[in-house]
Amino acid sequence: MAQTYHNRGIDILKGLLVIGMVFRHSIMLLGTQHAHNVTENVNLVVDIVSYSGFLFCFGYATWVAYFAKETGFKRILPTALRPLVAYYLSAFFYIWFVQQRHPNDIFFKTITLPRLAPNSEFLLAFTLTLLTGFLLRKPIQYILERPRVFFIVTSLLLLSSLIPYASTLSIPASLFIGSQIGKAKYTFPLLQYFPIYLLGIYAARYKVQPNLWVGLLGVVLFYLLTPYIGISRFPPSFSWITASIFFVMTWYAISNIISPWKIFDPLASIGANALLYLLTSNLLIFAFRGTMPKDEGTMSLTLTLEASAMIILITYFMATLVRRANRQPEDIIKTPTSV
Repeated sequence: MAQTYHNRGIDILKGLLVIGMVFRHSIMLLGTQHAHNVTENVNLVVDIVSYSGFLFCFGYATWVAYFAKETGFKRILPTALRPLVAYYLSAFFYIWFVQQRHPNDIFFKTITLPRLAPNSEFLLAFTLTLLTGFLLRKPIQYILERPRVFFIVTSLLLLSSLIPYASTLSIPASLFIGSQIGKAKYTFPLLQYFPIYLLGIYAARYKVQPNLWVGLLGVVLFYLLTPYIGISRFPPSFSWITASIFFVMTWYAISNIISPWKIFDPLASIGANALLYLLTSNLLIFAFRGTMPKDEGTMSLTLTLEASAMIILITYFMATLVRRANRQPEDIIKTPTSV
């Protein structure tokens, strides 16, 4: 097996993605219509890169932590289920605070998945991707050692987004194959996004370094061609998923470039605890939203930016407390700043 190593650039990339998602959710739920309008272009970039970026990072981490060495399912399973627990916590907060609904049937439908909570469904998609990756561990490892086969399989999966989506109202089904109607279309279908997860595994296996110029070329082509080819996030079109790969490549290349600088240590720390930030930010944003009118948020763009920064700082402080609590007593005694 290939020797593994820790890639600080991946942590910084996840840190950037976390900040982008916190900002995006804050604008979406807390900001006024004016705040939405003036940040429209930024919102589009964050939407394109966020989910795909995390899938790529999860694929990378899957190789380093699990595929490159023999790992028992007892260690793998908790990793895959953490996003699921985070989804339910986030979903219930959304129902309680944003929708302000409490009927028992809503909670039952949320638990059994005929109903998805907005702004939380990506966490459920993370779990499905990780579980599928772990269940397909042997086939994935087989094609990884045969790059030509790997890219044929990955390309075929990517081309699946060109097939017309099913007209299903089933949420569970749409989580796997997508849908083009009703609320079922607002998912991140496993089949169409799985190639990005596989590319993350491949990048870790062969220590592939992203090419900034290729990424930027893809981004430029996206902006030039979008008016002519159309693009759809729900359900994801081929152009959407392809564009997201180039955006992720660009962000990853930038993350690698800045990774040696110590000034970005906090960003790497955020990325190393991405799930904590995603969950905590959702809970706080939903709680804030519950104090506002149902029609729209009331925060100006400035206040929304300040709220986003405060949420990140609060979570950063909480993370330092958790790390401090997990340290060994002798380590604390050796630390000059310990109290």
